[in-house]
Amino acid sequence: MFQTSITYEERLPFFYVTYPGSIIDKSHLTYMMAYNETLGISKVCFIMDRGFFTTDNVKYMQSSHLSYITGAGISYKATRAAIDEVREDILSMRYLVIKK
Repeated sequence: MFQTSITYEERLPFFYVTYPGSIIDKSHLTYMMAYNETLGISKVCFIMDRGFFTTDNVKYMQSSHLSYITGAGISYKATRAAIDEVREDILSMRYLVIKK
């Protein structure tokens, strides 16, 4: 079941799906992406919490050429490997000063 609303002024989501709470996010990602395709949603960046993070889901998003931002626990081997690849290029924002 899904609901749609395209009236921005109402400040309601234009689409949402309700599903049983026993379905975990990480196993439901591909189904959610199928809804986006059906609705013609493209050229967006998906923001996902750590509940969606699995190596398979990351591979799926990349192979589907979908933009995404997701939290990933440092305990995952793939996360540590990805950080190690770019570690020398990571800059600390702690002392960043922007002059306007």
